[in-house]
Amino acid sequence: MNKKRYNPKDFWERRLEKNFNLKGVGYAKLGEQYNKWLYKARIRTLDQTIEKHNISCENKKILELGVGSGFYVNYWKKKKISEFIGIDITEKSVKELSSAYPEYKFIRADISSPDLPIKEKFDIITVFDVLFHVLDEDKFEQIIQNIKKISHEKSIILIMDSYLKHSYQESFHVKLRTLSRYIEVLKKNEMKIKVIKPIFYFMSKPLNSKFLHSPRLLLWYLIASIIVLFDNSGKYGKVLNNLIGKLLYSIDKIILKYNINGPSTKLMVISRNNYN
Repeated sequence: MNKKRYNPKDFWERRLEKNFNLKGVGYAKLGEQYNKWLYKARIRTLDQTIEKHNISCENKKILELGVGSGFYVNYWKKKKISEFIGIDITEKSVKELSSAYPEYKFIRADISSPDLPIKEKFDIITVFDVLFHVLDEDKFEQIIQNIKKISHEKSIILIMDSYLKHSYQESFHVKLRTLSRYIEVLKKNEMKIKVIKPIFYFMSKPLNSKFLHSPRLLLWYLIASIIVLFDNSGKYGKVLNNLIGKLLYSIDKIILKYNINGPSTKLMVISRNNYN
């Protein structure tokens, strides 16, 4: 395991200063072209979940914890929401997004702080690909406590993470937690899981323990190596990465139609205990 010290504020400030785009917030080594397809898959899953579970977005108040480069802001804007607030630990994010979306509010804050500078309640709260970057368990629990404080009895909470059977630290800034750990902390805060939907099958690195020593993982390393090679090969390489992304996106769409399990990132829908 990499022993490099992880300072979230410095780490993300540097990444976003270098790439204020999907490469900066996503799978950095795979380049922006492939990341566009990874995020398109996230939107596909989000759309399917909102439609299937009749989650109303129009005239709703949305809070995004860890807003990053603001990829999802336009998504919610098109849903005709009434209010959007994005919180991020970086100055870069808040500065850029405040300029790009003056109609919305962006706040620089640590979402694991017990003194989160938000007092109002929100209809939909999102935490997308953020919590596995929180290494400390007390801070993880504090974030869930914060979500409870700023949600009401009918709030919907949407979280993207892997929800594994076995927890492990994948890199110096990524800690993968178990589904049972989520259930434990959510229950403590009077919240319950409504549904978990996989986002990827072949498109992203398999993280589930049953794949860690299998041909499936070797296949991913082969795919990733080709994408990295093409991303460093100029304009034509980027075109090829776009085609690889499109192909795997289409394959995943078919597989996930019939397979309720996925080996990596999933979307979890959470509600308060007193609301079905």
